[in-house]
Amino acid sequence: MRIATWNLQRKRPASPNGSKAVDHLRSVSPDIAVVTEAWVDHLGPGFHHVDAGPTGIAHLREGERKVVIASRWPISGVRVDLDVPTPGRFVSATVETPKGPMNVIGICIPWFASRVGIGKAANWEDHRTFLEALSPVLAESAKTPCLVAGDFNQRIPRSRQPREIADLLADAFRNFAIPTAGGRPETGRGLIDHIALSPSLKCREVRAWSGTLDDRKVSDHDGVMVECSFP
Repeated sequence: MRIATWNLQRKRPASPNGSKAVDHLRSVSPDIAVVTEAWVDHLGPGFHHVDAGPTGIAHLREGERKVVIASRWPISGVRVDLDVPTPGRFVSATVETPKGPMNVIGICIPWFASRVGIGKAANWEDHRTFLEALSPVLAESAKTPCLVAGDFNQRIPRSRQPREIADLLADAFRNFAIPTAGGRPETGRGLIDHIALSPSLKCREVRAWSGTLDDRKVSDHDGVMVECSFP
């Protein structure tokens, strides 16, 4: 099965750049896509959609979501209950794949300056708090077929982020493989949008693409697809 993730930089799916991004996502034929900084029902017909709910961020427009899961297969058991001060950045659901149920977790970990400008957090504070809340969820989820995808807001291995923050991410995902880590030959750089797999899933292929398509910048993030299977 093919899993894709991409931060779409708030582009409306019907806008010129937004529709180009959607067309590219659909062209890689994902069975499941986790899109961040996206819109409800972002991938359109042929997919079941669930999302992490509103964020309460004043400048976001109606229908914008930090995390959206789109699946060709039915979705149930949706949860958005991560206990953090930055709502709308976590969604967990069960996807009924042809091989059996699989837990899919979509995340958009806050960037380093989240809520800094409004005086409600220090640099990396919301990022750290999110990872600390996510860690026990992942420890339990790793016991089942589970994938986690979305905007991790960190390159792996560590680049410029504080070592403590990189270590927190590594510890939270200690029971998962992250096949999207490292530099990507397709783009010549590392990703901050990642896909992580529990031990019940095996990676077969990784393919990334640039946020610039046909000389048009459709996102400030690169996207990635992982082909994986049950062992």
